[in-house]
Amino acid sequence: MMYPVNRMNFGKNAERMRKDFGKEIAFVFQLIVSNPYITIGEIAGKTGKTTRTIENYLKKLKDEKVITRKGPKLGGYWEILFEDEAIGS
Repeated sequence: MMYPVNRMNFGKNAERMRKDFGKEIAFVFQLIVSNPYITIGEIAGKTGKTTRTIENYLKKLKDEKVITRKGPKLGGYWEILFEDEAIGS
């Protein structure tokens, strides 16, 4: 079942993200959770990674159906989806 990330289950989800994807991708996920309107450039600035690396991280999260991008390319936002059964399978 898919459900939005909220404060009640964020700790559990963040721990699973670190375990399944590693610390860097988990940090990107945390940035998106804290600000769904964050841009790839802003994420790159906060992590010290290149925008291309961030794009690769986001692709992994999208492929696992953890996040999706909503709205237009400019001005859109990240929607957090978390399918417990899909992560790590």
